[in-house]
Parts: sequence; structure tokens; C-alpha cells
Amino acid sequence: AEKEWGDGIRGLSLNAAQYALIKLEEAQPHTKNWRPQLLVLLKLDSDLGVKHPRLLSFTSQLKAGKGLTIVCSVLEGAYMAREADAKLSEK
Repeated sequence: AEKEWGDGIRGLSLNAAQYALIKLEEAQPHTKNWRPQLLVLLKLDSDLGVKHPRLLSFTSQLKAGKGLTIVCSVLEGAYMAREADAKLSEK
């Protein structure tokens, strides 16, 4: 009879990750391990450029090179009508 063992290394990795996550909940977090996670909503000007670029450098100073920053902007209107603007603003 043939056995299906699957990917053993992947199983070990998933088991190690699960164990680490459970251990995280058991201990109090230490301040040296804190990493900020910021969501920055930027306003764009009429040319789809960043209206307040200093907000990005302020964000960089807040997180001191650590953590995660997600930057986004909201374009009003139907997406299909503004699809070209949306793709242009990503650059």
C-alpha cells in the first residue's frame, strides 16, 4: 500500500510556527520587541502627487526604521472610471 506523507519540512515549519505563536500569548511582551504598524492615508493633489510629503518623513521618524507602514490614498468615484488614475497614483 502506498502512503501519502506530504511535505515533511513544511509540516515541521507549520508546527514550529504554531508553537511560537502559542508561546507568545503566554508571556508579557517586552518594550524592546515592539514594532509600530502604521496606516498612512495621503491626500493627492490634482497631478496625483503626494500633497503632504512631510507626512511620510514624519512616519519614518515615528517608526525609527522598524515596523510596518502601509501608505494609501482614496480616489473618489467609480473605480472603472478612474482606473488610469489609480494605476498612475501607484507610481
